[in-house]
Amino acid sequence: MWTKIAIAGWYGLFAFISLIPFYYLPPFELVGLELPLLKVLPSGLLFIILGAWFFATIKGSLSFRRPPAHAWVILWLVINVLGLFNAPYPRIGAAKWSYFAFTGPALYYLAYNIFTTNRQVCHFCLYAGFIGAIVAIYGIIEFLLSVNPLYDGYYALYNPYYSIGRVSSSIGNPIALGSYLLFLVPLIFFTLVEGGSQSRILWWLFAFAAIVVCIVLTFARGVWVPAFFVVVILWWLTRDRCQFDYLAKHLLTGLIIFLLAWPGIETLLVSHGGKVDFDALGVLLTAKERLNIAAIIDSEPFRFRVGQFAAVSRVIADYPLLGVGIGNYTSVFGHYNPELTDSLVQTTDNMYLMVLAETGVLGATAFFVLNISLIKPLVQSLRNRQTESWLLPLTLSLSSFYLVLLGWDALNHPVLRMVFWMICGLAAALTSNRFVVGAREAERTNS
Repeated sequence: MWTKIAIAGWYGLFAFISLIPFYYLPPFELVGLELPLLKVLPSGLLFIILGAWFFATIKGSLSFRRPPAHAWVILWLVINVLGLFNAPYPRIGAAKWSYFAFTGPALYYLAYNIFTTNRQVCHFCLYAGFIGAIVAIYGIIEFLLSVNPLYDGYYALYNPYYSIGRVSSSIGNPIALGSYLLFLVPLIFFTLVEGGSQSRILWWLFAFAAIVVCIVLTFARGVWVPAFFVVVILWWLTRDRCQFDYLAKHLLTGLIIFLLAWPGIETLLVSHGGKVDFDALGVLLTAKERLNIAAIIDSEPFRFRVGQFAAVSRVIADYPLLGVGIGNYTSVFGHYNPELTDSLVQTTDNMYLMVLAETGVLGATAFFVLNISLIKPLVQSLRNRQTESWLLPLTLSLSSFYLVLLGWDALNHPVLRMVFWMICGLAAALTSNRFVVGAREAERTNS
């Protein structure tokens, strides 16, 4: 029973962080106090899962297993704690350590210990793809209506990254939304490769198309490039099994049906009070502009990111070994970037630079080795098991996300941090569980 509760809690946690923009919703008022209950609710669900796993371990239905990157995870957490002793704002750092640094690795350990069969991992991957498709469809609706139907009022007041023209869906930030969906692109593509019934293929083809369209509508260049390469690589590795002609035919059919039905859809939306503003040519022109190399180099965001290399070098000069402290760079941003004190973005916009600034040379080294230890067992397993395992899409999910980190400090977003560590744990579990190829084979042999 406790094992089922732990797995159900895991499913519930993923749905909550995907569908509820808890980070951008206002606090509740209780007895005259404003309590950020939604912001800490994921941590509460995490402790429920942890408790269920603990009782399942006592009952003997689960056990404690050390994941492959166990030692480096512990070292990373310890270095983060040590950095707080010299941090300008240790309380801020301690809060961020408990909210960000601890919850991520905790999910890694729980995934590795709770998901003990390949069938469980397979089913969760399919579930994650389904939830991601809902998020993408909602984002497309937001774009068509030029307003976020459920969260517009809250975003306008509490979300500084909310802007008309770039979809935020239920994630709240266009770049975070694109990064979140990028995690799921390899999973859904792999499901299409696995095939199955016609209805199953058509649904996942629709889900894949919705996610790709929603990624385009985020206008996040740092996500577009990894998404393109991950699809090309996955197609190349599975081209012998991919029913490309069949998928292309149905995708084209669906596009034609949508274009024919669009006038009726537009009329229906307007009749229900929607403000439809769909300009396909405008989307293409905006996308072309976003991919203009000369314009990118001359843009303010590019100059900002380049300037952060100098700022971080000044931080390291003051705090060489352990950095300025986890969660502290934003607080000292104005000191090291005096010309950018009014900037909306007060981070490095590069996760690797952020780690170097906040944890120093020791922390950056530990972070690099930690991620090598996370991905190395997956690559080794893929060498032995070819390309038919769920390890392939999970590994590509992580690899593409590492590219995103070059252009944005994505691990500072709570949703992305949790999803990242979830996928790390699931992939690690596959390396230790009995090998079973593919989604349908997992269902047959584990039933």
